[in-house]
Amino acid sequence: MSATGVIDCDQHLFESRTLWADYADPNRRDQALRIVDDAAGNAWLEWQGRRMVLADVTVPGETDEVGARLQRALAGEPPARPYDDALPAAYWQPAARLAELDRLGLDEAFLFPNYGLVWEHNLVNDLEATKTNMGAWNRWALEVAARFLRLAWRINMDQLKLVSLLEPPSAEPLSDEELAEEARQATLDAAEIAAARQRAQE
Repeated sequence: MSATGVIDCDQHLFESRTLWADYADPNRRDQALRIVDDAAGNAWLEWQGRRMVLADVTVPGETDEVGARLQRALAGEPPARPYDDALPAAYWQPAARLAELDRLGLDEAFLFPNYGLVWEHNLVNDLEATKTNMGAWNRWALEVAARFLRLAWRINMDQLKLVSLLEPPSAEPLSDEELAEEARQATLDAAEIAAARQRAQE
């Protein structure tokens, strides 16, 4: 990329319904997050049957619509469009996102998890579940980077990894398989920072 290229430093790639289960340690798939439809057809991000957030297809600038869809779901009403029908390919498919970068005139983009800020603080008291789902996303990100790095280096998921501050000093660290070796960024949840600070004070 040239020195005058245009970089979007904050894009998000939606996780698929079964990403965490597909890429989690096989022995820990019971701890994987999932996107599940309720009886009315609304999709929710869940962990072991506990709802965390409505899986919603957001559009920049349409904040009122986001709230309206959530209220409909909370009232038990069906969505205007099923989640999978409303989700554009460029929101979750790496190849389609590359085409979208071209359409937007972007030379490079840093992609972050879409649901990461939602589930991390919900699992702040469960280290194993946190590591399981972080490791699943990291494996998936490495696979995406490996597939598209030579064709289009502009998707910089190989530079990002999810890490946890909840790791006790005596515990084994995440393996190299789970973390990108050349990562230059890490995402941290505010709840984990607070929990780590409390642990240090104790």
